[in-house]
Amino acid sequence: MKDSNIERLARAAAMWRHVGRERPPFVLPPGPGQESVWDYPRPPRVEPVSARITVTLGGKLIIDTTSAIRVLETSHPPAYYLPRADVAPGALIDADGQSWCEYKGAASYLSLRGGAVVAERAAWFYPTPSTGYEVLADYLSLYPGRVDACSVDGEIVVPQEGGFYGMHTFDQHLTILIRDGIVTLEDAMSASTNPHDLTVELRRLGLVA
Repeated sequence: MKDSNIERLARAAAMWRHVGRERPPFVLPPGPGQESVWDYPRPPRVEPVSARITVTLGGKLIIDTTSAIRVLETSHPPAYYLPRADVAPGALIDADGQSWCEYKGAASYLSLRGGAVVAERAAWFYPTPSTGYEVLADYLSLYPGRVDACSVDGEIVVPQEGGFYGMHTFDQHLTILIRDGIVTLEDAMSASTNPHDLTVELRRLGLVA
């Protein structure tokens, strides 16, 4: 990943058309007790939540916390970050790879272990978060679809199809930038950390043939 690509995409992100100030005309208003992801700000807002969040893997409870953090970004489902202090001993394994978020910085990966099961690269964290997101340094987030179950105050999390909303990575932001007409497909492919996965996701969303 070249610095010039990161810098170019950071500049492009500053051109977002939707930043939480008004909803696009195609968006339905939220119902009672609901939130609209289009009301979330960009850059994302970070806020503590007191909901009890649990994660099970291999039939074992590996995370149980009431000290999570939500990251809220325009058009994205809330991303929950969980404190490392509330992860079961031995449940985290360092994994290869790195991705980039223009707001939070460089992310590293973790595999998760529960019982006899290891979920490869199922979680990520920001070792040195960018300014404004320092609170995330001791927290991690994960793909719900790669563990047995996640729950928020007893409600089971239903993983969204594909890996796009499991985490906020460099390639995900490329996809959104293309969707909003900010970055060309050619520029995105040259900047991508995984051109094949980026192409698959763009096709799934109907953005390329």
